[in-house]
Amino acid sequence: DDKLIKTESQKVSAEKTYAFMVKLAAGLIKYKVEFGTKTGAAETALRTVNNLVCGDAYMLDGQSNAVAWNDGGPHGKYTSEWIRGYSGSWGNATVGTIGYWGVALADRLVATYKIPICMINGAVGGTRIDQHQRNESKPEDAETIYGRLLARVKAAKLTHGIRGVLWHQGENNSGAAAPTGDWDYRSYQDYFVQLSAAWKQDFPNIRNYYVYQVWPLPCSMGPKGAGIREAQRTLPRLYSNLSVMSTIGIVNSFNGRGLCHFDWDGYEQFASLMGPLLERDHYGAVPTKPITAPDLKKAWFTTPQKNEIALEFGQDMAFDPLNAINIYLDGAKGQVKSGSASGKLIKLQLSAPSKAKTIDYVADNDWDGSRDSLLLGTNGIAALTFSEVPISQANTPTSAP
Repeated sequence: DDKLIKTESQKVSAEKTYAFMVKLAAGLIKYKVEFGTKTGAAETALRTVNNLVCGDAYMLDGQSNAVAWNDGGPHGKYTSEWIRGYSGSWGNATVGTIGYWGVALADRLVATYKIPICMINGAVGGTRIDQHQRNESKPEDAETIYGRLLARVKAAKLTHGIRGVLWHQGENNSGAAAPTGDWDYRSYQDYFVQLSAAWKQDFPNIRNYYVYQVWPLPCSMGPKGAGIREAQRTLPRLYSNLSVMSTIGIVNSFNGRGLCHFDWDGYEQFASLMGPLLERDHYGAVPTKPITAPDLKKAWFTTPQKNEIALEFGQDMAFDPLNAINIYLDGAKGQVKSGSASGKLIKLQLSAPSKAKTIDYVADNDWDGSRDSLLLGTNGIAALTFSEVPISQANTPTSAP
C-alpha cells in the first residue's frame, strides 16, 4: 500500500549469486517490490513488480459441476482484486477461470477473514475419475488432466502453497465405463486414493480434502449411481482429513429429474454449504451447531419381531412422514409406514415384520427431485444418501459401515 516495510541488500558472492527472502503479512494489502543495484552511492532501479498479494490457495477439480460455468447471479460476472487465478498468467479470477462456486466461495472467505484467495481449477467436463489420474512416468504429461493442472500450479509457484482440494465428480462414473470393465463404483475409492496420494506428493502441504456427493441419476446417467454415492459417502472412513457434503438438498431453479448442471443459485449453495467446513479447518471458526451433512453410522432392528429399525446418525435429525417413500429394504420400497426422530436416532416403523438384510436411502429412478421427501438434520442440511447398508439383528447395532 505504498508504505515501505522492508529494505534488503545482498553483496554478490564470488560465484555471482545472491538471494532474498522477505516474509509478508497475509491480508488485504497490495505489495510492491523494487529491485536494483547499488555501486558506491549510486542506486539503479532495474525492475518493479506491483499488485502482489499474500493469502491462501486452493485447488478445484472434477467434472462439469466443478467447471461450474454460469454467468448469472451475483457472482456470474464478479471479479475482485483479492481473488486471484492462474491460467498461464496471473489475473483477477472470474467464473471463466475458476468456476461459479469457486468465485462465490473465495468471496465468502475474503469478506469474512480479510485475506486474499487464489483458486486454481483443473476440472474437465464429462470425465471419469480414472481420467484424472497421474501419469507416473511423466507427471506433467500435457496429454493428461493431471499433468496440465500440475504444470499450472508449478508455474504459479504454488506446489507448496495449496491448502486444500475441492472435488465434485462422479456423474460419469455411474455406469461401467472404468478401465476395470466392472461397475465403476467398485473401483471409485481406489482411484480416489491413488489420486489423493498423487496430490499429496506433488502438493505436500495439502491439509484437507472436500468432496461433494453427486445427485441421484446425475445427468441421466446410471444405473449404479447409488453405488457411486455410497463410495463417496464412505470415503472419510479412509481419511482423517476428508469431508463429504451432500448436494441432493440443493434447491435448483430448474429442479427435476435428469438434472445435470446446477444453476447459479445452486452453485451459490455449493459455496454456502462447504464454506463453513473450510472456515473450521483453516481459519479457526468454532461452529455453534453441526455444519456437516448428516451421515448414517449404523442400522439395526430394535425388536425381536423385526418390525422397527433404528438409524443412528452423527448429529441430531428431523423426520417427516414424506421421508418414508425414499427408504428401501433389500431394494424394495413401501415397507416403512411411519417414523420419528429423537436426537441422533431415527426409528422406522415397518408395515410388517421384515427379514431384510440391507437398507437404502434414495433410489436413482424413484426420487421425485423434491427436497420435501429428504432426510434432514436439525441444521437443515440434507443427509448423505446411503446404499446397501447392513441391518444388524435386534439390539446388536453394527459398527459404522
